[in-house]
Amino acid sequence: NTRKYGNINLIEVIDTDNVKGYGEMHGAGNKELIKNEIIPKLINKSVFDFEKIYRQIVSPWNFRNTGIEWAGIQTALFDLIGKKYNLPLYNLLGGAYREEVEFSPTVFINETKEILSELKNLILQGFKSFNLKAGRNIEHDIEVIKTIREELGYDFKISINVNMLLSLPTAIRFFNKIEKFDIFT
Repeated sequence: NTRKYGNINLIEVIDTDNVKGYGEMHGAGNKELIKNEIIPKLINKSVFDFEKIYRQIVSPWNFRNTGIEWAGIQTALFDLIGKKYNLPLYNLLGGAYREEVEFSPTVFINETKEILSELKNLILQGFKSFNLKAGRNIEHDIEVIKTIREELGYDFKISINVNMLLSLPTAIRFFNKIEKFDIFT
């Protein structure tokens, strides 16, 4: 499946009863790592053992960044468990916290005109919350966020996702500079 800003890979996990769970992995994820290293660790394991599996895949001694891959696998395992036991995922995770969850489309920060056009279109569709992908050029990101608020106002929420691109000191500087634009946390 291809989205406007990237590829999404569907991950399917099947148990011995042929129950299937699905997750997704961003196109930047390593399919070979999943195929050659993660899948062998899942074979003949209980779907409830994902903490043990996680520690084998993403450990302090494993210096590869496997978060993208693990997120897709974990989502597929949760999906499989919910289907197998006919339980909604929120019950598996401790119960419902709220009745509804607002969907926040992800919008990649790029050229200011493009992002303003995309956000206007989404606002017209009724969205009131957005997740902005940022972090590649924080000075540009700050200007875009400032322009979004100046042009479109404050009647919607903005959250920021920098995908671990920033060091801690840079992230602190960045978030201190955009705090005045009412960033949702």
